[in-house]
Amino acid sequence: MGIEERFTEQDWIKLVESPFIIGLAASDADMDPSSSYSEFDALMHACGEAQEKYEDNELIQAVLSQVSGITNVDDSGGGPRGDVMEYAGDISRILDDLYPGQKGLEFKRFLYGIGKKVSEAYGEGFLGLGSKISKGEAEFLAKLKVALDL
Repeated sequence: MGIEERFTEQDWIKLVESPFIIGLAASDADMDPSSSYSEFDALMHACGEAQEKYEDNELIQAVLSQVSGITNVDDSGGGPRGDVMEYAGDISRILDDLYPGQKGLEFKRFLYGIGKKVSEAYGEGFLGLGSKISKGEAEFLAKLKVALDL
């Protein structure tokens, strides 16, 4: 039985989309359009780093193997239908129910790490030279930690 078969199709789609959903939400937390390129680059780097950091986590590896095939993240397949924190809470419950233990906790940490990397990608102020994490991003990360039950 493959890892995907542990989950419903809708839950699997949520898991596969979750790195992008969390990364894009972190990018939106500061509402600074000039940071978009740096933050998207950080999202992609965080996914690449996770392949090495979590090489023994079958779920993270399976999700990351499908990330490159995502060209459109939308509501129809299980993406967020409103509040991204509700979405993160759904991910947490899916993992607690269907992938409990250390490996599920690693997946939650992986998602939080993406949010943090994206938040740190571009500073506040002129040309992003100010504080690395804006107030909005700090609030986002605090809420994400709670939603993911970390």
